[in-house]
Amino acid sequence: MTMHEDNRTGRTTVHTAPARTTTSTETMRSREPPEATSDLMVAPAGWRLSWGAVFAGVMVALVAHMILNLLGIGIGLAGATGGTSLEWLGTGFGIWWTVAGIIAAAIGGWIAGRTLGSSDRSDGMIHGLLSWAGATLVVGFLLTTAAGGILGVQQGMQQQAMGPLGAITGQAGGGPAPGQQGQAQGQQPGQQQQQQVTERAAGAISGAAIVSFIGLLLGAAAAAAAGRAGVSAARRALHEAA
Repeated sequence: MTMHEDNRTGRTTVHTAPARTTTSTETMRSREPPEATSDLMVAPAGWRLSWGAVFAGVMVALVAHMILNLLGIGIGLAGATGGTSLEWLGTGFGIWWTVAGIIAAAIGGWIAGRTLGSSDRSDGMIHGLLSWAGATLVVGFLLTTAAGGILGVQQGMQQQAMGPLGAITGQAGGGPAPGQQGQAQGQQPGQQQQQQVTERAAGAISGAAIVSFIGLLLGAAAAAAAGRAGVSAARRALHEAA
């Protein structure tokens, strides 16, 4: 509304602007509630870390590894016969341990990516790697503790089997006693056998270390790929629900 004064008549004229009409479409749009946005559809700003997702992946990976190893032990012992050597059983168990670790890492990585709550697939890969790293640290600690206990028991059994050697007393020349000289000569074949056992153990440990290295790399790759797939599965579930 505007006011205009006429100088000739001294009257004030009031001009009223026409009212703005609102269409029914604009009214309906103004009454519609705002669309709800989900966190999965919003790209995360910067780096996002969810320790809950990592912990879930670690726990599921450890349980899956344990279940798969129990299955492998049961099948291996059930198929073993009287002529099966312990070396073949140990080799088969080592191979199955590696395969089970890769499968368990993939399962844990997928759980970490699925429960992450982010739409970025790179976040799923990183959380899959974190879950694999946590599970590997726990398994490594348990294996180191068990190996230390086994070595301690084995050394104790060897000391008990050897028995007390006694004090070596010699004459003025410091040579061994007559009875002990024959005992030293009899110990030479035993020392050679012990050296052979040590060499075989070193070769077995070397092969196990190389296989474990390859298995850990494959497990890391499987966990990262599974974490990415977990995020993709979460996005598909959100789209289907919408």
